[in-house]
Amino acid sequence: MLATDWLTAMIPVPDNPVVAAVAETPFILTLFGVLLSLVWTLAILLVMGFLLIRFLQRIDSALSATFEISVV
Repeated sequence: MLATDWLTAMIPVPDNPVVAAVAETPFILTLFGVLLSLVWTLAILLVMGFLLIRFLQRIDSALSATFEISVV
Protein backbone atom coordinates (compact mmCIF):
# COMPACT_ATOMS: atom_id res chain seq x y z
CA MET A 1 0.00 0.00 0.00
CA LEU A 2 1.35 3.42 -0.89
CA ALA A 3 1.87 6.06 1.77
CA THR A 4 -0.77 8.29 0.19
CA ASP A 5 -3.26 5.42 0.24
CA TRP A 6 -2.49 4.78 3.90
CA LEU A 7 -2.95 8.45 4.77
CA THR A 8 -6.21 8.52 2.83
CA ALA A 9 -7.39 5.44 4.70
CA MET A 10 -6.64 7.17 7.99
CA ILE A 11 -9.12 9.96 7.20
CA PRO A 12 -12.40 8.93 8.82
CA VAL A 13 -15.49 8.94 6.65
CA PRO A 14 -18.83 9.01 8.47
CA ASP A 15 -20.92 5.83 8.17
CA ASN A 16 -18.19 3.92 6.32
CA PRO A 17 -16.95 0.97 8.43
CA VAL A 18 -14.49 -0.19 5.75
CA VAL A 19 -12.35 2.91 6.14
CA ALA A 20 -12.19 2.44 9.91
CA ALA A 21 -11.08 -1.17 9.50
CA VAL A 22 -8.41 -0.22 6.97
CA ALA A 23 -7.19 2.56 9.24
CA GLU A 24 -6.73 0.12 12.13
CA THR A 25 -4.85 -2.50 10.09
CA PRO A 26 -1.33 -0.95 10.35
CA PHE A 27 -1.68 -0.63 14.13
CA ILE A 28 -2.83 -4.25 14.47
CA LEU A 29 0.03 -5.47 12.27
CA THR A 30 2.52 -3.39 14.24
CA LEU A 31 1.18 -4.74 17.53
CA PHE A 32 1.30 -8.30 16.20
CA GLY A 33 4.86 -7.77 14.95
CA VAL A 34 6.02 -6.41 18.30
CA LEU A 35 4.43 -9.29 20.20
CA LEU A 36 5.92 -11.83 17.81
CA SER A 37 9.37 -10.26 18.18
CA LEU A 38 9.01 -10.36 21.96
CA VAL A 39 8.05 -14.04 21.92
CA TRP A 40 10.96 -14.93 19.61
CA THR A 41 13.40 -12.98 21.79
CA LEU A 42 12.25 -14.74 24.95
CA ALA A 43 12.31 -18.14 23.25
CA ILE A 44 15.86 -17.62 21.96
CA LEU A 45 17.05 -16.42 25.38
CA LEU A 46 15.48 -19.43 27.10
CA VAL A 47 17.06 -21.88 24.67
CA MET A 48 20.47 -20.19 24.97
CA GLY A 49 20.22 -20.23 28.77
CA PHE A 50 19.26 -23.90 28.77
CA LEU A 51 22.18 -24.80 26.50
CA LEU A 52 24.60 -22.72 28.57
CA ILE A 53 23.52 -24.43 31.79
CA ARG A 54 23.87 -27.87 30.17
CA PHE A 55 27.33 -26.93 28.86
CA LEU A 56 28.46 -25.69 32.28
CA GLN A 57 27.14 -28.84 33.96
CA ARG A 58 29.12 -31.01 31.55
CA ILE A 59 32.28 -29.00 32.18
CA ASP A 60 31.71 -29.25 35.94
CA SER A 61 31.23 -33.02 35.83
CA ALA A 62 34.27 -33.43 33.56
CA LEU A 63 36.45 -31.32 35.85
CA SER A 64 35.38 -33.18 38.98
CA ALA A 65 36.05 -36.53 37.27
CA THR A 66 39.58 -35.53 36.20
CA PHE A 67 40.26 -34.08 39.65
CA GLU A 68 39.31 -37.38 41.32
CA ILE A 69 41.54 -39.32 38.92
CA SER A 70 44.55 -37.06 39.51
CA VAL A 71 44.17 -37.20 43.31
CA VAL A 72 43.97 -41.00 43.43
